Amino acid sequence: MALNEVPPEPTNPSPEEERMTPNERTQLLTPEDPQVTPYNLLSVRIARSFITVFFAISVIAFLLLTLNLFVHVPSLYTRGGGFLSWFFSLIAVTTTVNSALFFSTPSVMERQIQYATIFLLFIDLIILVATPQLRYGEVIAGLIIPVWAILTCSLSAVSDLIVQWGKSTEERRLTGRVETRRTLGEWLKVSVNLLFNLVNLLLLIAVTLSITLFAIDAARVPVPGKRVDVDHAAFKVHINCYDLPGNHLLQLQDTHPHVASRRPDRPDPSKKNVTIFAEAGSTSSEVYWSWITDLYAMNEIPRVCTWDRPGVAFSDASRGLTSAGDISDLLSEALTSFFSSEEEGGQTELPNLLIVAHGIGGLYSRVFASKHISIVKGMILIDTLHEDLISDTLTLWRGIKLFIEGAISPLGLQSLWSLLKGHGSWDRLVGPDMVYTTKYLGYQLKENAVAWVTRSEVRASNAVLVNLDIPVEIVSSSQMIKKSKKWSAKQRELTRLTKENVGWKILEGGHDLWKEGKTKKELQDILRDFVDYYI
Repeated sequence: MALNEVPPEPTNPSPEEERMTPNERTQLLTPEDPQVTPYNLLSVRIARSFITVFFAISVIAFLLLTLNLFVHVPSLYTRGGGFLSWFFSLIAVTTTVNSALFFSTPSVMERQIQYATIFLLFIDLIILVATPQLRYGEVIAGLIIPVWAILTCSLSAVSDLIVQWGKSTEERRLTGRVETRRTLGEWLKVSVNLLFNLVNLLLLIAVTLSITLFAIDAARVPVPGKRVDVDHAAFKVHINCYDLPGNHLLQLQDTHPHVASRRPDRPDPSKKNVTIFAEAGSTSSEVYWSWITDLYAMNEIPRVCTWDRPGVAFSDASRGLTSAGDISDLLSEALTSFFSSEEEGGQTELPNLLIVAHGIGGLYSRVFASKHISIVKGMILIDTLHEDLISDTLTLWRGIKLFIEGAISPLGLQSLWSLLKGHGSWDRLVGPDMVYTTKYLGYQLKENAVAWVTRSEVRASNAVLVNLDIPVEIVSSSQMIKKSKKWSAKQRELTRLTKENVGWKILEGGHDLWKEGKTKKELQDILRDFVDYYI
C-alpha cells in the first residue's frame, strides 16, 4: 500500500488526532483501506447496537401481531381487526432491516425520505388519537405500535447522521480529506436503500389517506340501533330493531318504500308473540334485512331485529378465533343484555324468535337454535351453506387469499377507488365496499381458520334439531342448484333438519335472492305466509 507524507502536525490537535499513534500522524491511508471505517468510533458502534436491538424488538412485535390476527394475544387485542397495527409493525421491521443492511452507506436523500416518513407517521398517530372510532378500535396496543414505528424511523435517521459524521471524521483523520466519491457497490447499496424507503413512504401516504377517509365516514354515519357489551365487556356487538331510533338512515338509502297500510284480510301481526330475527350471510345486517323491514314498514309482519357478527359493520372484532358455537354464545349474551335494558322494558327472558338466515348465516342460526330450543319458533333458511360443503368453501387457499387481502387492506385502495366511483360513506362502512375493510377481512380470516370446528358444532346441533318440531322452510337458488349437483343434494338434506319441514322452494336467481326484484317479492310472500300459518 502506497503511503504519503503528511503536513506538519497542527499546534492544537483535534480529539480524533489526539487518539492517533505517532505512526498514524506521519502516514496517510487510501480511502479503500479497510482501516478507514466509521466503526472506529464508539458512537457509531453504539448506533449500530441500537439498530440491532430495535430490529429484534420490531421482529418480535411483528410476529406477535401476526399471531394476534388468529388467536388472542394478551395486551395486543384491537377492536378494529388488527391489520392496521400489523402494518405499522411491518414498517418498523423494514426500516430497521434497511438501516442494518445499509448502515455504512449514509445518504442525504435517505434521511429526507425518513423525515417525510416520520412526519406521516405523526399525522397518522394524530388521526388515530383524534378520531373516537379509531381510538376506540385500536385500543392501547394499536396506538403504541405507530409510536414504535416513529421511534424506529427516527433512530434510522439519527444513525444515518452519526455514520455520515463518523465516516467524514475517520476519512479526514486517516486519509487527510473527506471522500466524496462512491464506488459502484456503494451506489448500488444507496439505490436499493432509497427504493425500499421510498416504497415505505408511498405505502404510508396511502394509509394516511385511508384512515382519513375512514375518520370522515365514521363521523358521517351514526350507528342505528344499539351496541352492547359481550365477552366480559371486552368488545361490543351491534343489535338493531327496526322500531329503534336511527333507522331513518336506511330510508335515506332509498331501500324502503313509504309506509303502507296492512291488507285488511290479514290478522294484525303485532299480536304475534314472536320477533323476526334476521341473520345475514356475507353482508352486513343493515344491507340484508332491507327486504324484511319493507314488510314491517307496511305492518305485514311482527317486530324485526338483527345483529352484526363480531367484525362485521358496526360490531367490534372478536378476541381470537370464534367458531359457530362461540358466535352463538355471543349472540345469546348480546340478546340478553339488549332485551334486559330499560329501553326494552327490562325483560328477564329472551323473546320468541323466528330466524330468517341467509348463506353462511344459516350455520350460525342452526347452532343457536339447538342451544335455545324453547325460544326458536321457526327458521327460514335462504340458500344456506350445508356443513358438508364447508371444506369446499372455507379452504386453505381462501385463507391465504384473505390474509394477503387483509395485509394490504390498511392501504385502503378499494375504499379510495369506491370514492372515485362516487360511493358514499354508507357503502364503505356497511354496504358493498365493507368487504374490503381491515375489520371485515380479519373476521373472514378467523371464520376460515376455525371452519373445521364450526363443521363439528353444526353436526352436533343436527342431533338436537332432528328430534324437534320447529317448523323449517328451505329456500334455494336455481342458479346454485344448476351449478352444482352436490349443492342441490345438500339443499335437499336440509329439508330433513327437523321433524317439521314446511316446504322447499327453488327460486329463479343467484345466491343473493333477496337482492333481485322478483325473488325479493317471492321471499316476502314466503315470510308473510310463514308468519300467518306457522307462528
